[in-house]
Amino acid sequence: MKPFFCTPIVICSEIRNRNRFRDRIQVSCVRRDYICSTNSNQMKNTLLLALTLSLFGCKTSYESTRKALIGTWHLSSTTINTLDKGMIMYSPDGHMVALLSRNDSLIIGYSGKYEINSKESIVTHFRDFYPLIPFPKGTPVPIFIRDYSFSENGQVLTLKPKETKGQELVWRKVSSK
Repeated sequence: MKPFFCTPIVICSEIRNRNRFRDRIQVSCVRRDYICSTNSNQMKNTLLLALTLSLFGCKTSYESTRKALIGTWHLSSTTINTLDKGMIMYSPDGHMVALLSRNDSLIIGYSGKYEINSKESIVTHFRDFYPLIPFPKGTPVPIFIRDYSFSENGQVLTLKPKETKGQELVWRKVSSK
């Protein structure tokens, strides 16, 4: 009888978070299943392949979300009846700006850094410029946390504010043509 080798498959996901103070990478791992073989060399090769694919998949998820988010978006619909126009821009260097208006009067506008949590489908806006409500120096400015989803081949972005239940802002990507 040949020896039988089994090892757990561990799936790891990486979340790269950027905040005002430092970059941090969080890795969480979960045991999913077992790989079994009677050949120890085949087992080693399979584990090496699984580890490589796992690490590649983690980076791909974050990078693909980041690439899809970067660009200029115009507000196409909202559940907030006080808004009728808007624009949000995400830059490759981790900065963003948002402007929302009603009847061409600015209702809200802010800019700052953003970070993506692709595992939980959340984008966080760290506002550092907020012209309508002044914050004294040293006072922490509230952050905006948004659930996000993409549709229509990445051309539509839906943001749902965590701080206000039931609200939804739907954005359409501005074509670079």
